[in-house]
Amino acid sequence: MIKAKQSLSIVILFLYVGGFVYQALFHNTYNILFMDERIIIDDIYNQWFLFDRYNRFEMLEDGILKQILIFIIEFIYGGDLRYGRIWSNLYSLLIGPFVLISNSFVITAARILNIIIFLGLLAITKLFVHKKDSMFFLIFIISIPGSHYLLSIPKPDILALVLSLLALHYYKKQEYGRTFFLFGLAFGSKVTALFIFVPFLLIYFTKDFQPLKITIKHLALFIISFFIANPILIVPPIFSTLPNFQKLYFSWITSQATWGQQEYYQAAYSEGWLSFASD
Repeated sequence: MIKAKQSLSIVILFLYVGGFVYQALFHNTYNILFMDERIIIDDIYNQWFLFDRYNRFEMLEDGILKQILIFIIEFIYGGDLRYGRIWSNLYSLLIGPFVLISNSFVITAARILNIIIFLGLLAITKLFVHKKDSMFFLIFIISIPGSHYLLSIPKPDILALVLSLLALHYYKKQEYGRTFFLFGLAFGSKVTALFIFVPFLLIYFTKDFQPLKITIKHLALFIISFFIANPILIVPPIFSTLPNFQKLYFSWITSQATWGQQEYYQAAYSEGWLSFASD
């Protein structure tokens, strides 16, 4: 019976993921891409073609110095702080060489890499779920609202989930240093990792709290890995010629949380959804 369930899980997974792989082969022209997907494609091209999209170095003549500066700023900042550079740089490293083939190939390859990371997520969940429950858990994962969207275009959410689950895996093994380090990378990839990190902290401080000196070390690892994911935030706001990157980061995060609302969580919006669902 268990083998039959496992076989059924494989079939469901193959059909589900296969559909997204097939979908990745179409509508892969840059001009028709949704703005969310353009973020990662633009990052790849800016790093590989050393394109100064914000004219930060227009005062410099074209040459090796200008190209080095463009690469550095794209590697550590890019210009969009809502997602961590660790996500963009991973895609640029693995997908970048395909810019030599065609735009469509780059777009399709980025989508497929996103699907591969999702498969990695499913593989990691096996560390937490018993084999007999694997089919139920698989159906649960692919039924989560929004999962279809996250598999349709490259987004950092899946990478943040992978890093968070790896952190929880090391927490089970009582390797707290790796736990906090991975959570820092996850939070740096996308702020939504806080929805896992905060409950983890509550459990950690109530059940597995370590001596203060060790806890400070673990929190320091979290901060260090967060800065690895977002290197530009290391730059302190003391230079008048440079932007306040910490303020920009906070602005990006808060603007994404409100989505044009006056408050972060307006009850009226939830009531609107309930009213719509009940009609």
